[in-house]
Amino acid sequence: MRILNFTSAGLVAILAVMTACGTDFEIDTFKDTRDGQEYKTIQLGGHIWMAENMRYNIGRNICSRPLNPAQPA
Repeated sequence: MRILNFTSAGLVAILAVMTACGTDFEIDTFKDTRDGQEYKTIQLGGHIWMAENMRYNIGRNICSRPLNPAQPA
């Protein structure tokens, strides 16, 4: 599943355009069994996309890891 960063207004705008263009879509939810958080999803054709960011807390900030200078970007 691909994770997209949508705000509520952005999701509404995309759905409005898709509705006007006649694109078939389905809105649903996904429940994360690790912590019970529920997330909005949208299905376009055969693909299911996350409509919001995940809020899973692993207990530490994974963004604070130092970068490995030997590893190419």
